[in-house]
Amino acid sequence: MSRLFSLLVILVGFAPVGGWASMADECGRYPYVVVEADATLLRRGGQKGHCLVDLEDSSGTNYGCAWSNNKLSRHDIWTWGLRGAIRINPDMKSSIEAAWMGLDEWHPRKLDHSPEKLFHMDYYNNNTTDFKDAAWVQTVYKSRFSSYELSYIGWATPPKVDYFAFAWSLGARHINIYERFMNEFFRTAVPSYYKISTKNQYWGGQLGINLDINPTPWLTTGFLLKGGVLINHAKMHAFQTDKSGGEIIRNANDLVNVVGYLGEIRPFMTISPLPYCSLQIAYEGLMVSSCALAPMQIPFNSGSGNTIYKNSTPTYSGLFLGGSIQY
Repeated sequence: MSRLFSLLVILVGFAPVGGWASMADECGRYPYVVVEADATLLRRGGQKGHCLVDLEDSSGTNYGCAWSNNKLSRHDIWTWGLRGAIRINPDMKSSIEAAWMGLDEWHPRKLDHSPEKLFHMDYYNNNTTDFKDAAWVQTVYKSRFSSYELSYIGWATPPKVDYFAFAWSLGARHINIYERFMNEFFRTAVPSYYKISTKNQYWGGQLGINLDINPTPWLTTGFLLKGGVLINHAKMHAFQTDKSGGEIIRNANDLVNVVGYLGEIRPFMTISPLPYCSLQIAYEGLMVSSCALAPMQIPFNSGSGNTIYKNSTPTYSGLFLGGSIQY
């Protein structure tokens, strides 16, 4: 009985290895092309908390910040998107992958008015007419994100053959972050406004590592790590009017090239109900530094507002759900 029990333990312990060994024997049918598609729901973060609109009453009593860029972001912090990739496998230990990800426009907005309280932008009280003692104010913030990458992947151990599969990657990355921001102040029926637009175009290289854990032939878990150094070609345009839009007090343009850093992590799980079809779920976190976010171009407490501020680090994190077809 003890020998039979020992034999069962040995067979169960080596069952996954035997399963993967049988797949390795069929390497002639290893998929040459893999097409992936995912839907994603991501949360935008990484903004500093600066006040966009202050609040006080007619007697001059200050009630503090009506809303900051952080409070504004809470109105619409999630956005959906799509990710697609195509991977070509010349052999079992090398792959070439092209991937794209695009997010729907992130669009938080805040509109408020009060017959008893007045809104202002504190740092403009001494220099403007309409950006103080306004009964109505509206803030609109729009942001778009897209990413493109091309990578070579080298597998130290082939995927879906051994219990563990490890890979490294080397590639190029391009990221676009476009933003628009507007503060409208109504002292009369015709508003004055402060409009800002920024464009961040990152170009550079990245390195990555990938670890797959294959407990069964139909289940794979693991994680992906990437890091990169990018050059951001950042542009800013600021336009501000006063006196019911009749006077232009700011019309500034600036651009700069600055070094930024990319970090990305993605734990994932893949289920393969059919030999050439897989379903996957993942959670991803991504950050990129040296970014010019639109609200941060307002000269908070100091500065002219005519030069670009490029020291923000936006983050994007959330769920991915999709699948792949292999042939």
